Amino acid sequence: MRSVDPTPAQLADFGGSYVSEEIDPAYRFEVRDGHLTLLRMKQKPDALRPATQDVFIGQVGTLRFTRDANQHITGFVLDAGRIQGMQFRRQAAM
Repeated sequence: MRSVDPTPAQLADFGGSYVSEEIDPAYRFEVRDGHLTLLRMKQKPDALRPATQDVFIGQVGTLRFTRDANQHITGFVLDAGRIQGMQFRRQAAM
């Protein structure tokens, strides 16, 4: 497994809001201080560490981003303790 060090421009591709049918609040991502950062209601910002291509690790758990056939990011899958495989889809930009 090779490590990755995405550029700020590459990290920005992950930015935006994502929703799940299993929970109400949206998860929002933005680049802060050179890190992809997860923003959630009532939680401190979570600076994520890149693990491998499209996989990040943070306080929330492991996030594996998904892409379509055109390589556009479509969502992510969250694995966090007992929660495994929770799917989020990317919301269209307003």
